[in-house]
Amino acid sequence: MLNDKRKELMFLRRHWMTLIVCVVLGAAGGWTVSQYSDPLYESQSSVYFSLDSSQSATDLNQGSSYTQNQMVSFAKLATAPIVLDSVVRDLSLDTSSLNLGRSIDVSIPPDSVILNLTVGDKSAGRARDIANAVAQRLSVVVEQVGPAAGAGKGSISAQIIEEATERSNPVSPDTRVNIAAGAFLGLLLGFLMGLIREKVRSRVREVSDLQAAGPGAVLAVVERSPGDVPLVVAEPSSTAADQYRRAVMNLQELHGAEGPLSLVVASASYRSASSRVTANLAAAFAEQDARVIVVEANPGPGATGMRGLSDVLEGEVALEDAVIPAAGGTYDRLPAGKTGANRHRQLASKRLDGLIARLQSLYEVVLVEAAPLSQAADALQIGRRLDGLVLTVEDGTTRRGDVQTRLAEMRAAGVQLSGVVFCLRKRRSTRKGVRASQPAGDPAASAPRHEMV
Repeated sequence: MLNDKRKELMFLRRHWMTLIVCVVLGAAGGWTVSQYSDPLYESQSSVYFSLDSSQSATDLNQGSSYTQNQMVSFAKLATAPIVLDSVVRDLSLDTSSLNLGRSIDVSIPPDSVILNLTVGDKSAGRARDIANAVAQRLSVVVEQVGPAAGAGKGSISAQIIEEATERSNPVSPDTRVNIAAGAFLGLLLGFLMGLIREKVRSRVREVSDLQAAGPGAVLAVVERSPGDVPLVVAEPSSTAADQYRRAVMNLQELHGAEGPLSLVVASASYRSASSRVTANLAAAFAEQDARVIVVEANPGPGATGMRGLSDVLEGEVALEDAVIPAAGGTYDRLPAGKTGANRHRQLASKRLDGLIARLQSLYEVVLVEAAPLSQAADALQIGRRLDGLVLTVEDGTTRRGDVQTRLAEMRAAGVQLSGVVFCLRKRRSTRKGVRASQPAGDPAASAPRHEMV
């Protein structure tokens, strides 16, 4: 029950704007229909029918029963050409008797000899005149076509007991009813549009779309860095930087503060911001005076010709010669190295285990940036040897199905999920701090933050 209510509230939260717009448009449509619809006025006249007979009780009872039995016939007679032709001619109406009959509603109250004639027309005065004319002509025709009594006098008599009057208020359109009906239809349309969007929407756009990762799995909702410098360094006092600090605290609470922490960071889809997330996490860990290194296992566009991980694993370069400072020297980096190497073979080799063990002895935090899980299985290979995997999901780019697939692959490979970092496409928070006035120094001009031994 609580889950159902929570889903309903989340549905309203996601589509409240659509619902409001549809309701307003529906109400406006109902008001517009009312303004541009022709008004319809109604007038009603009533005719009483009786049978001329002697005044004995038996005759009166029989006459009343006979008249009641004839009321259906009288009702049909009211809309017949024998009555309406004269009405059209006398009132000089620009219509036929057939069309006029469609605008007349004839009703008979139960167990009565009264016939009500209700006429609808665009003109209130014309509706009154037609109702009275039909009643008068019907009274004449009934006496003419009814059974004759002695001396040629008709035995059926009709008397108008209520003349039609002109009404000032139209019966339609009813503006209030039309507005309410339009708003209700708009609400239904809004719900339908919301349901369709829920069915066809396949990309992750908010934290609730990451429920497959489990409760509390989302470490933080982070924003894009304004440039190559991590937000934690460029805008240390901003709300956006605090989100990375929250992610670091959540990771420390999950894995504990004792011993070195080794994590692999990878995205769920091909397009990702995992490199920026890794850099900001590293800067946030470094703020706590921790020795941090980022190992770039996913070669980037700027890695060409730079010594790094591949060279160290091949034994061509010493680790201390490949490590360089990053982010103004707050933490160290081990670049990806040459791109022509068989990276998948290197990452699956035992030499990587030895390298990780050495890095854990030198650094308190080791973050390995791996290729997206949708592109390669490198993150799974590395994640089985580390404390866990941090999955990055990008707003509006990562598909919900991809997240579920990646989580299933991690479970099958025995990789622990340390948490999910949800990356927004646009900056949403107000920057509180002052951006660093000086860019990060030239990596070649500085020494690694931690000396190799």
